[in-house]
Amino acid sequence: IEYLARAGFTVLGFDYQGTILSEGDQLGGFYQGLSDLDCAITYIENNYKYKEIYLIGHSWGAFNVMNVAYKHPTVKKLVALSGFLDVNQVFRDTIQSPLKFLSKGLTKIEETKHPEYKGTNSIIGLNLFKGKALIMHSTDDNIVDFKNSFLAIKDGVKIKDNLIFDEYKHKCHNITYTDKSVQNLIDYIFSLEHATSDEEISKLQKKVNFDSLCELDKDVMNKIVNFLN
Repeated sequence: IEYLARAGFTVLGFDYQGTILSEGDQLGGFYQGLSDLDCAITYIENNYKYKEIYLIGHSWGAFNVMNVAYKHPTVKKLVALSGFLDVNQVFRDTIQSPLKFLSKGLTKIEETKHPEYKGTNSIIGLNLFKGKALIMHSTDDNIVDFKNSFLAIKDGVKIKDNLIFDEYKHKCHNITYTDKSVQNLIDYIFSLEHATSDEEISKLQKKVNFDSLCELDKDVMNKIVNFLN
């Protein structure tokens, strides 16, 4: 957000329902994010006079921007970082065998909570979007599967003239971080997971240089800024 603001953009960042500073006791499921983003865009449209709105989302946020942008003609460009294809894909890829059969049931729960978003799929969302999109993903993503998400979306969209698909390596799930920062983050998480006591965890947290865990890759950030400009 700060990088984009310094580049001259006015940025609205918000917390989804039930997270950080937002009201609500729980997230309300994956589809709640679509509703929250839809409302955020409507808020901007009703309270400001921007001729163009750009959306940037990471992971769940990337899924949201790919599936809400087409509903708002004011949205001219979107950037999707490490986004997934659909909700069922997320459940299928993250649930370990032999419990993968639960993915369909969990998807139905999502659709029962938010029937208006039943069948939401990033391929469909991008096919309906009239603006330009920059879609970034790392081949070694350990959270959102590269093949089942990025490649599936790339192969599935019908009109590619307004879409840019950008592949990376060694970024895992953090496209905007430097390769070194990504590795530092992996090492830090590994050390926390293998700590044997709360005291050891506390020492690790006090010792770590958090700047080294989230250093922005300026080449990637500048590519995003140039795309939006």
